[in-house]
Amino acid sequence: MLEVFKYIDKVKGLKYVLDVAKSRKISQSKLCEGIYDSSNFYKICKNPTEKNINSEKLRLLFAKLNIGKDEIMINCTVFNKRTLELLSLINSEGRAYDFSNYPKYLTELEEINVNPVTELTQIILWKKGIYEYSKHHYDAAISYFDEAMNLTKPDYKLETNKNNRLTEVEMNILNDSLIAKFWVNRDVEVIKQYQLLLEIKPMYKEILGYIQINRIVMLIELGKLNNASINLQNAVKKAKDNNQVGILALLNYLDSLLYKLINNDESKLKKASFMLEAHGIKLENFKSFYNI
Repeated sequence: MLEVFKYIDKVKGLKYVLDVAKSRKISQSKLCEGIYDSSNFYKICKNPTEKNINSEKLRLLFAKLNIGKDEIMINCTVFNKRTLELLSLINSEGRAYDFSNYPKYLTELEEINVNPVTELTQIILWKKGIYEYSKHHYDAAISYFDEAMNLTKPDYKLETNKNNRLTEVEMNILNDSLIAKFWVNRDVEVIKQYQLLLEIKPMYKEILGYIQINRIVMLIELGKLNNASINLQNAVKKAKDNNQVGILALLNYLDSLLYKLINNDESKLKKASFMLEAHGIKLENFKSFYNI
């Protein structure tokens, strides 16, 4: 959710690297090999400061020990533990389409981060928008999404700015904003905007599945079932290529829904709903979120 390297506490990061290396019985000289001169590294480790720790070399140390982004975010960033816990809860419950606790979580995030960094403010506004969307308050949701996007990309328009590099959070905001705009007046033009969104590089694998789900839902709502089916098969292939098991469960339900609408046959829906439940997604939450 956060671009972790942007908010690394370098002192915490180096200390964490040293702790991991020690637990794996890796000496300091072996750890820094090919990255730092060993005598210089020893001096830095003895008295680490933000100034004397090189950011790029710290990244290389993380990579050498295969320390991933989630581990770095929890142990090595400027955020306090409760902020990270709340962000994790928001993320995991959102994947399950359960937004009931969002107001409580977001209020606490604001209370414990009196002067938040811009990216955290952006996440809070984005999640407020998602909560309003889940209540079908689409205009309020769009307002939050616009406010969140304007923090980092003022007046961004897909038609003219699609070649601008976007962060993962910005891509998510655009994705959610488009489907909220669709539900305001069922505008077919929004689907064309999704094509522009899919052309943005780099495309984050995590977001790709949700972009495609949104587009399929809109096509179903507009009665364009054949187009929805074609888009769904492409989305399934992408999800399989990216090993996105949760996305596949969501797509399987939409496939079963399409089968019912095209063939007037509900036989596949029950099994598909069980698959959703197995991934921690309540069917009523998913159906309510997408008006299906």
